[in-house]
Amino acid sequence: MSATALLCAVAVSASGCGIGEAGPRPGVAAEVDGTVLSTSDLNTLVDAVCVITAATPDSAATSRGAAQASLLQSWVGSTVVNAFGDEQGIDGKAPEPDTGSIAGWDQLDSDQQSVVSDYLTRIGSAQAIASASGGSPDPDDFDVVINPRFGLAIEDGQFVDEDGQLSVAVSDAAKDAATSTSGQLSADEVAALPDSQLCGARPEAVATPEG
Repeated sequence: MSATALLCAVAVSASGCGIGEAGPRPGVAAEVDGTVLSTSDLNTLVDAVCVITAATPDSAATSRGAAQASLLQSWVGSTVVNAFGDEQGIDGKAPEPDTGSIAGWDQLDSDQQSVVSDYLTRIGSAQAIASASGGSPDPDDFDVVINPRFGLAIEDGQFVDEDGQLSVAVSDAAKDAATSTSGQLSADEVAALPDSQLCGARPEAVATPEG
């Protein structure tokens, strides 16, 4: 799957260990064994992915909230797999992301490009580790902290949202987020979103037949 397709697919796949003993540190969206995703970098990643989604033909738009939840889930899942790879000595080296082929890349500023490149590298490494290991890491074996403001936690190795709805297994997040479309808003719902909540190009509302 191309880098553009991965980013756009992740944007529309919505989605215990959530806060740890001391709770989340200020400005931290998530942390896995000392690897930190700041709230600032998460916001930057969402901004960038929404630009990419809007610039990609036939890519479905969604809400910023859904994109944020999906990207956070994918980051946590891939970082758990990378931590597992480090622990087991599994080579997670993956090819450099082909950023030149990403739609809208030249519309991103340097910070956005850096955050997207890091995200894609992390996903690629996790996929390489998962392929080489043939096993699934238990997130309970790692120190995972997710800021509760995002309404995402991990129970029995599965991501759950604030309503207790199950999503993919943590170890599968990196690969499954690229193909899942669960939780995608309807075209009418997306079309009705205000600009501040829209991620991607606004679709035309579907006309309701009279009678």
